[in-house]
Amino acid sequence: MASGGLSHFVLNESWDRELLDALQQGGPDKVGRLPEERFQSGDSEGKNWIATAAAAAHLKMELVDYIPTPRTPAGTGGGWAFARWQ
Repeated sequence: MASGGLSHFVLNESWDRELLDALQQGGPDKVGRLPEERFQSGDSEGKNWIATAAAAAHLKMELVDYIPTPRTPAGTGGGWAFARWQ
């Protein structure tokens, strides 16, 4: 089971969902095609999710919930996800 942040500083819901989809559906090939430059600054926490998915590669990831949390009209905030591997 995992919970935690994806994008933060500036909420990037489309990137968060792209990463979560790659983790759920694509396996290593799809995750490996994600552009490295997307994993910078506030979006680098996605690498923690990739490491967890790799450790549980023999299991299927189920996204339990994704909650985009904007904090200001300027777009600051974060994306929080909850998943389990079974």
